[in-house]
Amino acid sequence: MSNPVEFTHLDRLPNGGTLIVPGRLSADQASALVAQFPDRPITWLVEESSPLTTNLESYLKISNLPGAAFSKSDPDLHQVGESLKGNLAKNGLIIFAPGKTTSRPGTSCRIPADTIHALCQLDLPITPLDTSVPMESKLATENPADLPAATLNFGTQIPANKATPAAYREALLKLSEETFSNRKFLNDSLAIHLLEGLKKHAHTNSLHDGTDDSSLSFEKILASAIALSKEIKTATKKPRIGIILPPGKAALIANIAAIFANKIPVNLNFTASHEATRSAIKQADLDRFLTADPFVRKVPAFPWPPNRDLLFIERIIPRIKKKIARWLVLSKFLPTSLIIKILGLGKSKGDDEALLLFTSGSSGQPKGVPLTHRNILSNVCQFGRQINLPNDSKLLASLPLFHSFGSTVTLWYPVIEGLDIITYPSPLETKRLAELIQNYQINLLLATPTFLRGYMRRIEPEQLASLKLVVTGAEKLPQNLAASFRHQFNILPMEGYGLTETSPVATVNLPLDQPEHEPHPPLIPSHQQGTVGPPLPG
Repeated sequence: MSNPVEFTHLDRLPNGGTLIVPGRLSADQASALVAQFPDRPITWLVEESSPLTTNLESYLKISNLPGAAFSKSDPDLHQVGESLKGNLAKNGLIIFAPGKTTSRPGTSCRIPADTIHALCQLDLPITPLDTSVPMESKLATENPADLPAATLNFGTQIPANKATPAAYREALLKLSEETFSNRKFLNDSLAIHLLEGLKKHAHTNSLHDGTDDSSLSFEKILASAIALSKEIKTATKKPRIGIILPPGKAALIANIAAIFANKIPVNLNFTASHEATRSAIKQADLDRFLTADPFVRKVPAFPWPPNRDLLFIERIIPRIKKKIARWLVLSKFLPTSLIIKILGLGKSKGDDEALLLFTSGSSGQPKGVPLTHRNILSNVCQFGRQINLPNDSKLLASLPLFHSFGSTVTLWYPVIEGLDIITYPSPLETKRLAELIQNYQINLLLATPTFLRGYMRRIEPEQLASLKLVVTGAEKLPQNLAASFRHQFNILPMEGYGLTETSPVATVNLPLDQPEHEPHPPLIPSHQQGTVGPPLPG
């Protein structure tokens, strides 16, 4: 039996008559909505050229409530509104029933722009209603039993003389954020969701390291991270630990182990100046650093801390092999709740600091940006659900982990959501990256426009044929570059925008195809070239 529909801020609904305009509405939600107002006259309103879903149309017929229709192309919509005002008498409610559309998951407003414009032209007071379906935007590690079938959140009425498409859309976005911000998982611990993700995807997902073509299943990553976390706890009593590693299996295990040790990982920028590095170390109050011998030799110009402060991961792992083997067995049989208790996880959660990143900022010393458990979990959920990749997807992880995009989207996101990760230490070596994309049939490429130019100069189109989505950030995507890339590789790069402080993804363009069947329902756009795209849901 599914959970009931939840209603929030019913107190915002005015006592007088109003036109309720939900961003979307199903038959079940419509039935629950009507049940909230047994003592108020209700009239259904439809736009006559917008076909309803079969279920919603059937419900309206059996609801035994009066209905009205209008046309968005009517030359005198004000007069149509005048004829509807009688339905608002005696605290009456007119509820608009949105028609079928094609949209990406998580889209809060599924009403075509011309229909919204027409509704505002009716000259009636409008009450926006956000309809969120948490099951459509849940983390893979979130408990479905905690989720309502839907949350219907009422906004403040927009007076008739101020009802504009912009005012309605803004209100709906605010309501969507308000609904999302009340989700229970946002108060959880990143450590627990990482543990649950690694356990849930233990046998179905792996990390493939492009430097040596080795593979590690998620269950081996879990066992290694738990065993290493014990070493980290012993090595430092400070709340934070430095990590100086490029993308790869060592960096991923090190970061997860730090979280499991109840430490705050600080991935240091090994391309920064000596002054900036020393400033970051001082600001973060670091006394131990996870790294690897080969990387120390590869980056001799980095201002390395003294050897006594370095924890060489390739030396530690062989020494704790028996502990890893033991945890490999234990993690298979012990329930998650018991592992959480043994490791002492969950003390840090919600608005507590989960990791610390440094951004160069516009001037002066590097700026420390502490991101909370809530920040990371929300962005993983928002980004993951909006791109909506199939379960068997593979992600190329070559972006540095000292940048928030590399950290959230190529580390925390695939571990929690269960994507195969193919790592490589540099995003610049496009020939090798293209080989990995072809060999592993990678679906998702995250890059910058500069990196895309490298692919265009050196790579054959068939090498990137498996890509379903290319997302760029960090710099503006020139439209001529996007068009040239599509011409060469038959896939259009999508531009997004983010910054360290937004964990990082704030907006992103994403493709949306019309269904094959005719006639096509109206399309709610999720992509417009020359922009950074709509905001992520919530």
